[in-house]
Amino acid sequence: MQPWVVALISFASVVVGILAIAFLLHHHAKKQYSKWLSSPKTPLDVDDFVSKSINTPNPPKYMKIWFGQKMSIGSRKPSEETIPLASKESPYVNGLQVTQRADARKKNSDDPQQQQQTS
Repeated sequence: MQPWVVALISFASVVVGILAIAFLLHHHAKKQYSKWLSSPKTPLDVDDFVSKSINTPNPPKYMKIWFGQKMSIGSRKPSEETIPLASKESPYVNGLQVTQRADARKKNSDDPQQQQQTS
């Protein structure tokens, strides 16, 4: 066999291998995306909302979403427990109520609101 034929076959094999890996990763990312949308189940369909609001089909970029999710949250699962919330006065904006966990610990002494109360 001539060297250029071997090179061409090698190059074609590498290209086919890369395309096969890309196809498998895209399939896996699409499956994960569907799994994430159904866990926890919500009545909001963001994909449908976005497609209707811009009047053009805009499919999600599964690989981009999958990679971003894996980098930001890894393998953590969302909690389905209800988090008790409480409101309090904002330390930064007068008259603004902000929410926090009801069982949140008191902040340390660098909290401006606590400094005003202790003074």
